[in-house]
Amino acid sequence: MKKLYILAVTAVLFAATGTAQVKSRNLIVYFSLYGNQTAGTKTDVDSGASRIMYDGKIAGNTEAVARMIQKDAGGDLFAIKMQKPYASAYNDVVSEGKKEKNEGKYLPVVSKINNIEQYDTIFVGFPTWWYDMPMALYTFFGENDLSGKKIIPFCTSGGSGFLKTIDAIQKSAPGAVVEKDGLHVHYKRVAGAQKDVSAWLRKIGVQKQSD
Repeated sequence: MKKLYILAVTAVLFAATGTAQVKSRNLIVYFSLYGNQTAGTKTDVDSGASRIMYDGKIAGNTEAVARMIQKDAGGDLFAIKMQKPYASAYNDVVSEGKKEKNEGKYLPVVSKINNIEQYDTIFVGFPTWWYDMPMALYTFFGENDLSGKKIIPFCTSGGSGFLKTIDAIQKSAPGAVVEKDGLHVHYKRVAGAQKDVSAWLRKIGVQKQSD
């Protein structure tokens, strides 16, 4: 049975060094704005739309979907954490994201995966920004050799969906097999998305794996 990678944010896998520790055969890696802003929970209304209450705790939208995937598929969660967090105001985040995209530069991250060879399939999760993945995702792909692995994308957005990001993932990981049938969740539907997540996983043939 193949192993799974899922991109998402959680502290479960982080030691003090920010290194993932193998706890199961599945990996879930994700990037979420929540956890990558300077002011924690004290943000403006627009930034607040990127997070929800999930299992009694505040979570970013993409993080929450990643945890839903974990519930059905099992596995480890891994958060992409930036070295320099974004501003607390949403308009500032939008401007920063646009500038990063235009410059096309890798962004330094503090979260590292030193045991990526232990996994075979990766779920990659992110919010769609400026018709693309956040640049931190490109850093992840640039720092990790995913040749021969299966990548399964999922994203959250206000309605834009994947656009060309699945093709961008394939170009960033040319030696990997990328699932074309990814999951998009509108940010207003994240709280009730568990059924959609479960149905999608069944559709693409993913079954829960035991540790």
